[in-house]
Amino acid sequence: MCGIYFTNKKESVRLDSKFLNRGPDYLNQKKGDNFFMGHSLLSLTGEFTPQPVINEKINIIFNGQIYNYDKKTYKSDSYYILEEYIKDKKLFWKNLDGEYAIVIYDQQKNSVIFLTDIFGTKPLFYSLKNNNIAISSLRSTLELNGHQDIIKCAPNTIYEFNFSSFNLSIQSDYFKFNLDQYKTSFGDWDRLFLKSVKKRFSETKHDIILPLSGGHDSGAI
Repeated sequence: MCGIYFTNKKESVRLDSKFLNRGPDYLNQKKGDNFFMGHSLLSLTGEFTPQPVINEKINIIFNGQIYNYDKKTYKSDSYYILEEYIKDKKLFWKNLDGEYAIVIYDQQKNSVIFLTDIFGTKPLFYSLKNNNIAISSLRSTLELNGHQDIIKCAPNTIYEFNFSSFNLSIQSDYFKFNLDQYKTSFGDWDRLFLKSVKKRFSETKHDIILPLSGGHDSGAI
């Protein structure tokens, strides 16, 4: 998995493999007058894409994999996320099929948006104290830099911190599930289950290692 880190706090960030503890392919960072973004890359699909990916004053770092981006149009799924945000702002998630933790620093809005996917499969943590925010895919990364009162991001929740008002807004349940039960067979479930397994393994650049437990889901895979 990739490692991500963002903060607006003035600090001496040690960006190395120990600091982010993930992503062996490439370490990259971007520093500004009032922010720092760091990313350690594990390249799985598309072109080799160091992060953050940037369009003018929009900066994105991302851990995860998007399965439905057009590989003929975008160099990697990171660029797909960027374009979806430019197009739809806080509704950018609606066309993402994947597992992700995303941090978007929008210098035009003077805010940072961060979220995980609807099930929280990719962890994300944040600390907010004295108008300073820090966000990372690892709790230990925040602890290493002295951040306290660390909170794990809830799944299916969008957070936005505004650097002008120093206000953190939290939008829960951004995706609304339809829990009405009307199916009479497992046919659709079987089809979608096979599709979900296939899309997770069909595009990877790496060898596949599949350790399994003895549960029903492992047996099905």
